[in-house]
Amino acid sequence: MGRSNGDGQHIASSNDGSDDEVDIGDPYLTDRFGNLTSWRLSDLEAAAGEEISEREVEEKKYSKKEMLKRDADRKKQYMAYALQKYNNDEDLVGEMRFVFDESKDEVFIIEGNMNFYEHFNFTAKQAGSTVLFFAEVIPDEGELCDVLCCKPLDSDDNGHCFGCKNQGSVDLRHPAGESLYVGGHVDCEFPFMWDSISEDDSD
Repeated sequence: MGRSNGDGQHIASSNDGSDDEVDIGDPYLTDRFGNLTSWRLSDLEAAAGEEISEREVEEKKYSKKEMLKRDADRKKQYMAYALQKYNNDEDLVGEMRFVFDESKDEVFIIEGNMNFYEHFNFTAKQAGSTVLFFAEVIPDEGELCDVLCCKPLDSDDNGHCFGCKNQGSVDLRHPAGESLYVGGHVDCEFPFMWDSISEDDSD
């Protein structure tokens, strides 16, 4: 029998038929079905070390200024994608299509069983006029997101949102119909804190 390494693989041990335990040094590993593989224990340890090293390099690759820009670009992409979905859903073509103009406000919300939402206000132009929009997305990997809501705001739209309020944002406006957006209806504190990336931080 071998012993598990905790990653679904087992360390194969040699046995010459005696009850004495044999020093196996750098053994080959078996898979979860007991089949001997070409991987040795040292290979597994080296791969784990390489993975950690690559992750550390990736985290340190960007300065805080670059990370700020990447974060702003990601959020702009979310808003542009939400606006594109609105244009398509409303069958807007030609000059009637809205074109992204400027980001105004954004709040990242975590609530419930670690549900993640981002709320945005941004302006978009249509045939020379400028309109304020609200969008709610669920962030995915990279620049991908799921758009839950994207709509232009009327002058009297000012729906309530615990998520934005509890994050200190009193300016981000929401649709009057609170059923239009999913996040922000639970009055809960932010579940954890981390060092934020701000322009005041030194590189």
